[in-house]
Amino acid sequence: MSSEFIYDKTGRQIYPGDVLKIYHFRAALRREHRYMYKYVKCYHESGRSLVVEHLQPGTAPYYLPLDGKIHPEIEIVQGYAWNGLDYRDRPKTGKEQNNA
Repeated sequence: MSSEFIYDKTGRQIYPGDVLKIYHFRAALRREHRYMYKYVKCYHESGRSLVVEHLQPGTAPYYLPLDGKIHPEIEIVQGYAWNGLDYRDRPKTGKEQNNA
């Protein structure tokens, strides 16, 4: 894995344009898992992180560092890479490929 990338829990690389499902908390009532949905807008001008937007207009974005890690709390639910490749068709990292 390269440190210029970031991966979701399935081992797929995250690109600008992806919609992410991020684990938020477990509800006290019925013990349901709650998730947030975010949009990856672009690469930060430094080139060392992704700019992630909330779906609510007018809120400040946050940044995911391109540290080469697999994030178990993040899952890509929609998106196309810069070359039009659907997120389901993206290659997985070697570590996660064996488990999927």
